[in-house]
Amino acid sequence: MNDYRKTILFVVVFVCIVLGGLYLIGAKEAEFNVATTVRGKASDVFPFLTDPAKRLNWCEGLKSCKLLDSESVDSGSKYECTVNKDGKDYPVVESVKLIDQDKVFTVYRELSGIASTRIFELSEVNNQTTVSYRYLEKRDVLASLTFFLNRRNLEPSMFSEMEKLKTVVEANSAQASLDTANR
Repeated sequence: MNDYRKTILFVVVFVCIVLGGLYLIGAKEAEFNVATTVRGKASDVFPFLTDPAKRLNWCEGLKSCKLLDSESVDSGSKYECTVNKDGKDYPVVESVKLIDQDKVFTVYRELSGIASTRIFELSEVNNQTTVSYRYLEKRDVLASLTFFLNRRNLEPSMFSEMEKLKTVVEANSAQASLDTANR
């Protein structure tokens, strides 16, 4: 076999190996979990998960958010949002997949080759609510190339979001208590 054919064969095999590897990486899903405990009832926390204006106070990168075609949030409701990612604003539609008042809220979105599902589960004991946040994602091949860098950024951002959620809920509950006491 002459050098020209060996080179072409090498290039074809190399490209097949690279594409096969990218396919396998892209076919995997990732899951991340964080939790926080908030002083307050689940009914105090839940509106901060579902109300578009309240979500702006704790969701990282969320620049705007409004409900589409409805006044209340139900399964099937959609949010129209603007999300800032890597310094750029992107329009995105989020779909509510499951809502069980004061217990579970699940929302789905696709952005930049990443399909994500965010699941929030609430459990209340003695006027304290534990919020468990599970993030599931599936990436296309191009998004998979940057996955390992994004993973390092994602987990701290999830912890930061949960701390912001805790802070705004507890501040809101404290303000409500003051307002009630002053009446």
